[in-house]
Amino acid sequence: MRSIILKSLKQSFTLEDRKFYCFLLFLFQASFIILFSYFFVRFYINIIELLGSMIESVSKIDFDNVVSISQSAELFSGYDEIIKYFAIALAVLYLTYALINSIIWHISNYCVSGENNFWKYNLHFLILSFIFIFPAYFLFRIIHGSLINFDFLSPTKIVVAAIILITWYFMMISFALINKYKIKQLKKHLKQTFIIGYRKALILIPTYLIIISAILLSFYLIYLAQDSIYLSALLLSVFLFLWVLVWSRLYFLITMRNIQK
Repeated sequence: MRSIILKSLKQSFTLEDRKFYCFLLFLFQASFIILFSYFFVRFYINIIELLGSMIESVSKIDFDNVVSISQSAELFSGYDEIIKYFAIALAVLYLTYALINSIIWHISNYCVSGENNFWKYNLHFLILSFIFIFPAYFLFRIIHGSLINFDFLSPTKIVVAAIILITWYFMMISFALINKYKIKQLKKHLKQTFIIGYRKALILIPTYLIIISAILLSFYLIYLAQDSIYLSALLLSVFLFLWVLVWSRLYFLITMRNIQK
């Protein structure tokens, strides 16, 4: 088991004949972060403005005046507008993630296995990402609400991290198996995802932890570099972070390939 982890780690740094594709991965990864961040910040600001406007309007209502209340009832229609806008925001952010990352994972898979069925892989990726992301989101909302209501030591951040890490662990496995199953074999694909995630956990979890540690370390370097007087330090840390993201998929895909030999 240890030999597979180390062998895969070594192989992830020796993809000499895939330099062009690695460069493409870097560009797509940078594009994704920029685009996703742009949409997220824009939607966030607009939702906060809508909430602020509604709260301000409600605060002006004279609850001792029946006429004022009846005339001001239309102000609460802003709530429906916020809900609709939030739904649009979720859809746009999901599509941004799924469309760009389907290409990133497809190229990464091609670098490792050489298999190349663009449309089939991307469609399969869209379906799988939807299956994993939205249930995880609603599960988080349910648990988060329970924690707030009962105040179970307020471990909200731990719950968020656990849901994200577990979901992403099985998502990565499912993405790595896309070329082995047809779309109509989705049920079998998902079943095999959880079987491999459990049976090969002694190999995949250490690999996953190595990846998470590398990502967190590179992100921490950005945090340190942002206070540096040297712009080059910040640019270098961002460059390193992007390459770690690119490498992480290649490393995981190589590990998946090695455990299935």
